[in-house]
Amino acid sequence: MQRGDPPRRGACARRVWSSTGGHTADTFLLSDDDYRPLTTVGIDDYVAGDGRHQPYWFYELERWPGDRTSYDLAQIRTLGVLQLLGCPTLAFGAHMPQIMTVDRWQRAFELSDQIGGGALVDEWSLYFNIGSAEAPDRFCEPRPFRTLAWPQWPHQWPFMVRPDPIRFENHYPEHEAAGGLFAELGSATCDADALERIVAWRSAELAIAELRFDATWIDPWTRGQQHRRGAAAAIRAAAKVRKYANFADPDR
Repeated sequence: MQRGDPPRRGACARRVWSSTGGHTADTFLLSDDDYRPLTTVGIDDYVAGDGRHQPYWFYELERWPGDRTSYDLAQIRTLGVLQLLGCPTLAFGAHMPQIMTVDRWQRAFELSDQIGGGALVDEWSLYFNIGSAEAPDRFCEPRPFRTLAWPQWPHQWPFMVRPDPIRFENHYPEHEAAGGLFAELGSATCDADALERIVAWRSAELAIAELRFDATWIDPWTRGQQHRRGAAAAIRAAAKVRKYANFADPDR
């Protein structure tokens, strides 16, 4: 297992944790240490009045747009497992804590292993899709995810559903360092701090859509390099020329 392979590493660690009795309760919140709450989160965000659990999704696995990283490959492999099992295929790796039970967790891996799912799978999506297919009375209808900075930068992939309301930040230390989206902001310790992060991310989303890259950013497209920002500016200028030319000729 390589250090740069978080999907495989995370699934393996969590599988061992559940199978060896490392858990302390039958019901738990599965999370990573970089899923940071931005505001108050109540029990009703996770458990309905009738006791059913509330899952959160962010994509459809059949429409996941990438195939280059280990994360991409985990989405594709999980899609195949779920299709062979005849289960729904939503993506639940929403980079926020999710409520789970040990019995359904073990069952999801059991079924995945029977058809060779292996370690490179998305355990969040296995759990909720298999669980909702086999025990629908234990789950509410999935809601849109509630995570800021997933993806890390706006437009790294198109949103299928937007986060609303926002409750968590998918924390990247790079965003608080020089070149990051939140470099001028402090840690989020109150709602006012969370607001500034939401504003910064949304402002960046609008700017990047127009190929406007801040000179201080080290983003995935310009990588902080002046000649790349210059190329983006040239494309932006050409797009404006085309837009105005089309206004002059309504048949275009």
